Amino acid sequence: MIYIYIQMDKIYNIALFIDGDNVCKSTFNTNFDEIKLKGRICIKRIYFDFTNKMDEKWKSIILNNGIEAISVINLPNKNSTDIKLMLDMIKEFYSNPIIDTYIIMSSDSDFYHIATFLRSNGKKVICYGEHHTPLMLKNVCDEFVLCIKNLETNDTISVNEEDSIYQELKYINPYYINKSDIKHSKWTKYSYYKEYKGKIYIIKDTISTIKLIYMNKNLENKNLSSLKDLLIRSDSSFSEKNWGFYSFKEFINCLFSNEIITGYDSDRKIEIVIKINF
Repeated sequence: MIYIYIQMDKIYNIALFIDGDNVCKSTFNTNFDEIKLKGRICIKRIYFDFTNKMDEKWKSIILNNGIEAISVINLPNKNSTDIKLMLDMIKEFYSNPIIDTYIIMSSDSDFYHIATFLRSNGKKVICYGEHHTPLMLKNVCDEFVLCIKNLETNDTISVNEEDSIYQELKYINPYYINKSDIKHSKWTKYSYYKEYKGKIYIIKDTISTIKLIYMNKNLENKNLSSLKDLLIRSDSSFSEKNWGFYSFKEFINCLFSNEIITGYDSDRKIEIVIKINF
């Protein structure tokens, strides 16, 4: 008899500290989506000087991701942002023992000492930085991740055309719409709209999220519910019922039948992911 052991991943409690003076906002969302898959983000803070007008891009990032913004007025000849950020990291270390992973988004070597301190006290330290991040900071962390932009493109459509169709569909219903309500005739050319029982499902973002999960997690022979847990961790508003399905398995089998093959364990009691073909 062959037994399949289903190992549940430990969920890490994460504190994310963002050096707003030293992070590229054009790469932020892609890297933040990846961070959400590493565990439960208990603390999300960004630090920079608000006396300079905050641009709309950063304002959108902060509001849409529930990030706490800390204003730091820079003193002459001092890196006030880094100092305040590191003081708060030390404060959390002593007052918040449930945090086991600290993630720093910065390319500044000033964080060398705090990373050394945290690791010597049993905490995991991950740094997200740019190409110019000093080697000394990269090597003192448990993991260094190079911040990159999302390079996925769709050459068959223009950005403006895609946006106009998406906005037209999105505002009829947040999750799906009746086929008869669509006024734009070109929706059928887009692979991220799915027709199911007379309704059109907008699944572009969910597909991107599942692909990201697949790249970062080994899901084969794992409990199907672990994929759902990762989807919720990435987007807390996710529910298959929001898409008109009664169960997560029905959602997967309908929308991803060619990409995600499901089945049961040897006792036929637990639904598992057998293979992923992305």
